[in-house]
Amino acid sequence: MFLLLVFASVHFTCGYAAGSSPVRYKPTSVRDFKSYLEGKEGLKQYQDGWKFLTTGKEMYLYQRSFQEDPKYGNKCKCVKSKHLTVKEEAQTVAADLSFLHENLTSVHFTVYFSVNKTGKESRVIYASYEPEKPGFPFPVAFADYESCAVVRVPHRDKGKNQACELWVYKDHVKRVKSCCFFIFDLLCGPNKYKVYDEEKCKE
Repeated sequence: MFLLLVFASVHFTCGYAAGSSPVRYKPTSVRDFKSYLEGKEGLKQYQDGWKFLTTGKEMYLYQRSFQEDPKYGNKCKCVKSKHLTVKEEAQTVAADLSFLHENLTSVHFTVYFSVNKTGKESRVIYASYEPEKPGFPFPVAFADYESCAVVRVPHRDKGKNQACELWVYKDHVKRVKSCCFFIFDLLCGPNKYKVYDEEKCKE
């Protein structure tokens, strides 16, 4: 998923040879996620982070509002999330994240997602590449739990340009619902960089 979202310990790049230096993100300052346009109490039914995480469906990163992301090999394609384990009591999900390297080999790594279901920020998914370690926040802006989700990426925000990702479930990736694009454009536009490539992402 989603999502989403991962912090690789090895730096892969598309367009360049794979490097050997580790990629580590520095923690971002805590922000009020309610300041986002969708941060209203009445929209919670579309922003349940745990419900989104536990659909159990494979999903692709379809597009994002920023061009490069080092955790997915900068400009690499076919970013996909697949569940490995779900721990209900601990409110954590382990997922296999992968992307297609420029040499057409798949790069895989495990990401650990968590949600504080009882807290005020139940829509915020935290992602880390180590279990039980503090992760980076990814607020769910919108999810229909059937076809797609729009996820915020606060540590990629640049001024007024708010960073987002559109994740689409595998069984909808060839026919994405128009409402998914509409909400992405409304909350995250105007920049759009497509990550899913139908030809390259064939399994």
